[in-house]
Amino acid sequence: PRARQRRGQRARKNNYLLNRSSHYNTICKPKAAAISSIFKYTLQRRFALQNIAAYMKSVLIYSGGLDSTVLLYKLHADNSVAAAISFYYGQRHNREIEYAKYNCQKLGVRHFVADISSLKPVFGNSALTNESVKVPLAEYNPQNMADTVVPNRNMIFLSIAAAYAITSNADSVAYAAHSGDHAIYADCRPEFARAMQTAISLCDDKKLKLVAPFVDMSKAEI
Repeated sequence: PRARQRRGQRARKNNYLLNRSSHYNTICKPKAAAISSIFKYTLQRRFALQNIAAYMKSVLIYSGGLDSTVLLYKLHADNSVAAAISFYYGQRHNREIEYAKYNCQKLGVRHFVADISSLKPVFGNSALTNESVKVPLAEYNPQNMADTVVPNRNMIFLSIAAAYAITSNADSVAYAAHSGDHAIYADCRPEFARAMQTAISLCDDKKLKLVAPFVDMSKAEI
């Protein structure tokens, strides 16, 4: 009887192990793979942000809006901000510059406002600069975004910020372009950022770098 009892126990244990193995292969293993993928993605994002600290000091292009404010605080936390530069180019939402001044003063970050409003006629019929064009609702759809395009704005900003970085003995220029802008704003796309990295590195013997840690991130992720 004891032998039969032991054989029964072994059979039940084997069945239990087989069931667990089947459960692992059909349910747990796929879940584990999915979790691993999410974890890897999260680490990549964190690593991209942590890489900012590799640059000693950056001049940040700072509009005063949400995305550049997050980057300002990130650079400040990493002790990687040399200065911030904001641009008044005739934009109707220039209230953001006041927020930029406030945040820089709060953090003790040197802040400069470059007045390039004389270029306003160059920017054409953008809703951001032309009072005769209705400002669209703040929704991320192609038509609304198209009305707010300011031609070549980031290239102009980056060029001036690069000069400021050189005279400020900074190592890099930072800007907060993100993936939500890729569809309409060509100067927020990764290929634009890569091309500007090349140009900025060649504009002076200091070999400046371009820091664009949000370029593959959505606004929600920022």
